[in-house]
Amino acid sequence: MISFYEEMVMVQGNIRALMTTLLCVLVTAIAAHAQIPPRVGVKGSTLIVNRAIAIHVRVANGDLTPERRAQIAAERLQAAIARGLGARHVAVKAERRRAMVTIGGGVLLYATRADARAAGTTPLRLAQAWASSLRHCLAIPPLSLSTSELLVPLGESRTVRVNGWLEGTVVVAPTGTPDDGIADPAVVGDGRTLRVTGRAVGRERVLVSVGELSVPLMVTVRKYAGEVKLTEPVVVTGIDLPVSFVRQAVESAI
Repeated sequence: MISFYEEMVMVQGNIRALMTTLLCVLVTAIAAHAQIPPRVGVKGSTLIVNRAIAIHVRVANGDLTPERRAQIAAERLQAAIARGLGARHVAVKAERRRAMVTIGGGVLLYATRADARAAGTTPLRLAQAWASSLRHCLAIPPLSLSTSELLVPLGESRTVRVNGWLEGTVVVAPTGTPDDGIADPAVVGDGRTLRVTGRAVGRERVLVSVGELSVPLMVTVRKYAGEVKLTEPVVVTGIDLPVSFVRQAVESAI
């Protein structure tokens, strides 16, 4: 017979094992994210970063057309990313008649007075807006979920949205950790939505993958604590009862 002390030691050991597993998954996911550099592109005169609009160049600067300016900015940004620079290295520097967006100290794009007039602002404020948008786009993760923890009532289903700019087929697989057969996940709809059904009470980690990149989803399945009936019949007996008496009886039963 196992003593209370031995049982507590076993429980603590299981908790440590679970936390170690989750930590390993988290570290692996972070490392995988770090290995996938941001995606930079140009569409017309718009700088696209991680499939989001970062900067839209409206006017020319000297002999440089808006399209060429956006292309130069993309090339400079790609070179900066290759050197390990990212969102936290984006800054703004003001000059006498213009401002500039920089990354790691190098010029990425100038905000001229013509740019500012087209945007209805000043060069400095325009450069600040560009820099803020660029930081936001660079920080978009390649793969993420709308939630990392999901509570599902037993026998019911809940959905989770798969976010991120990484393209590819979404694959889901329960891991059986710490419990097995708890969650039944499936990809539905547009291929970026997960439907998770609770099959048994417990907790189970589900891995959501696109290509070689995976993120964990911890699913907890529980029973409802109770059930409230929406309607309850009320029977009033008697002969020739006045309406006021019936109303009072009904209100007392509610």
